[in-house]
Amino acid sequence: MVWKRFSDGGECKWWLVNKLQKRGYDVEAEWMPFAEEGAEEEWSHYSPRVDIAVGPFDTVGGSKEILKAAEKDALVRFLKERTDDVNPHPNCLVAIEIGYTGTRKHRMGDLVNASLIGHVGIVVAKNDRTEQSYLRVQEYMDYYNKHRASPFGLCANVLIMTVDEVADMLASLKK
Repeated sequence: MVWKRFSDGGECKWWLVNKLQKRGYDVEAEWMPFAEEGAEEEWSHYSPRVDIAVGPFDTVGGSKEILKAAEKDALVRFLKERTDDVNPHPNCLVAIEIGYTGTRKHRMGDLVNASLIGHVGIVVAKNDRTEQSYLRVQEYMDYYNKHRASPFGLCANVLIMTVDEVADMLASLKK
């Protein structure tokens, strides 16, 4: 099915936030995993934001609450069936990056960010051409995974999808 085309990534992000919230998910847009409100110490290191984070959330990484939620969540089950690995120390249940602009280096950053922050991740590609570019970057990362360069299959826990595929997936899932 062909869904609405978005003029930019921001429009796509808010559409997806709304869809996830309507399905009952705890969702944060532009979530920064290492910046806690009210924390006595401010995080002084690089801390990327993920476009969309689906909770539960943990700023330390690997909470039992996230892993317990992952066992019974339909969205996570769907993603796990289609990816090769999971992040055993996630900051959120699902990390989503919206890939509408950027170079291959930005796309690699999107993949790594979704992989490291989420138990599983999604990169939403603008179109088929962008999706193919993300897949080539993921193949590059797979080479390093085969040579044990990361503690888990870095980027192997991320599913790359077009907007249409994400919409179809959400429509098909029973929460």
